[in-house]
Amino acid sequence: MATTKGKDGVVKVGASPSQVAEVKEWSLDQSVDLAEDTVQGDEWKSFGATFKEWGGSMTTLWDFSDTNGQEACDVGTELDVELYPSGEDASDKYYSGSVIVESISIGVPKDDYVERVITFKGNGALTEATVSA
Repeated sequence: MATTKGKDGVVKVGASPSQVAEVKEWSLDQSVDLAEDTVQGDEWKSFGATFKEWGGSMTTLWDFSDTNGQEACDVGTELDVELYPSGEDASDKYYSGSVIVESISIGVPKDDYVERVITFKGNGALTEATVSA
């Protein structure tokens, strides 16, 4: 069975995608709204899928010199994102779409590196594709 190592993940942002520096981890969440379509006479509730949505976050070690990556992710900014779970080798899967940066949290522990957690919400469709050679 093939498995994927998280250490190879990559995040890119922008119209001419730039790799975000110092990414520790990222996540992608997809969901769908459900509308109840149960009617009188039914014994069990039933539902239908309506609108899909997606979003995610990335945790970085803060690098303010990463002007085309981390620093391009300002709250309220709409930008393109590409998420590569296993790197950019040919035939690897990745996800892309337009997002709006929803929030940024900065953590400053006394005994560790400063981290920034950048949370984003998909603005339209999420595309799943394969890296071409």
